[in-house]
Amino acid sequence: MTYSLPDFCTFKRLQNGMLVSLSLLLSACGGGGSGSTGSYNIGGSISNLTTAGLVLSNGSDTLAIPAKASSFTFPTQQGSKTAYKVSIVSQPPGFTDICSLSGDSGTVAADVTSVVVACHPAVAAVTTLAGSGSTGSVDGSSTSASFDFPVGLAVDSSGTVYVSEQNSNLIRKIAATGTVSLFAGSGALGSSDGAGNAASFNRPNGLALDAGSNLYVADGYGLVRKISSAGAVSTLPGNSAASKTCPCAGGVAFDGSGNLYASVLSDSLIRKINTAGVNNILVAPGLPVGASSISIDSNGNIYAVEPSTHVVRKINPAGVPATLAGSGIAGSANGNGVAASFNFPNGVVVDKSGTVYVADSRNQLIRKISAAGVVTTLAGSGSQGKVNGNGTAASFNYPTGLAIDSAGNLYVADSGNNLVRKITPQ
Repeated sequence: MTYSLPDFCTFKRLQNGMLVSLSLLLSACGGGGSGSTGSYNIGGSISNLTTAGLVLSNGSDTLAIPAKASSFTFPTQQGSKTAYKVSIVSQPPGFTDICSLSGDSGTVAADVTSVVVACHPAVAAVTTLAGSGSTGSVDGSSTSASFDFPVGLAVDSSGTVYVSEQNSNLIRKIAATGTVSLFAGSGALGSSDGAGNAASFNRPNGLALDAGSNLYVADGYGLVRKISSAGAVSTLPGNSAASKTCPCAGGVAFDGSGNLYASVLSDSLIRKINTAGVNNILVAPGLPVGASSISIDSNGNIYAVEPSTHVVRKINPAGVPATLAGSGIAGSANGNGVAASFNFPNGVVVDKSGTVYVADSRNQLIRKISAAGVVTTLAGSGSQGKVNGNGTAASFNYPTGLAIDSAGNLYVADSGNNLVRKITPQ
């Protein structure tokens, strides 16, 4: 008699009125474990991964890889004679590790252990995003456009970069295609509200975007201006800080709850404007913070750079400040916390992993502070220039504002060069 496979399995179970062993059933009928027909693992080795954040996929199967892992196996086994294709869904965040794959595809015949993930420290590749290098406010495509001392930056989810242009009192924007155009401002010194070029600014500095894609500007004499996505400019009620001594615009930033924070250099204060519009001083008395730029992490900690004291502060959600890094003496030493030094740091931004980036203006450097407080140089030779290249082979001329996008790319307002630069991990 000839049996089909299901009939054969039934027959074997019932033969002589007793069950045969599980191992015989599995070998005859398939299923269940590694090495059996239709059940194979897909995995491989990992080298030099130092941080978390790497995510791999095999079809619909995804796997988050922990820091320092040396191997991986996808949780779902795969059938014999089927194709597998492993890919990288996301890299570790920021300028930490960059990973690549080899042996990432094939046909399943047994357990797959030959997929290789090789990682290396990310290289900071500096390029020019926009600007000819000439002084001006000419719109146009990428490097045919010009800026006049760009200082503040913000980037939205579509890749549009907003630029505050201090000497010309304008807010410009760079589309994801590279085209530069006017967003708001007449170019005349002032504080008039209005649509587009009917509005005016007074040496604008820091920029921040809210969840509704409205842009906020730290403007002269402590004002915070709001620009709708359509370009309509208005002034928030009350001053964000009380300074009337100079147009010393500082920074603006949002926390995860939608509260707006603003600093003004001359007042040595940071103010919090909650979602109801209530304006209060945040920083507790005892340690003034004269911040030119601020950024806020996912836990509500504020990072502030102080050009005149050459330090980077960390302010907890209760408003208590402490020195994160910097000796207080001008210098360019790398090191841990206060053992490191800066020279007129002007811009700051924190990424999703808690790594802080600083535009170290008079050192012509972009510095990096790990979550543990270790300061290193990310990019820049230390000499004035506008050379594109990797890491310390690149050069800047008085870098100021910083912004970071969701992919971990860093944007730099290279003020002295009248350029906007982009630093990409690779």
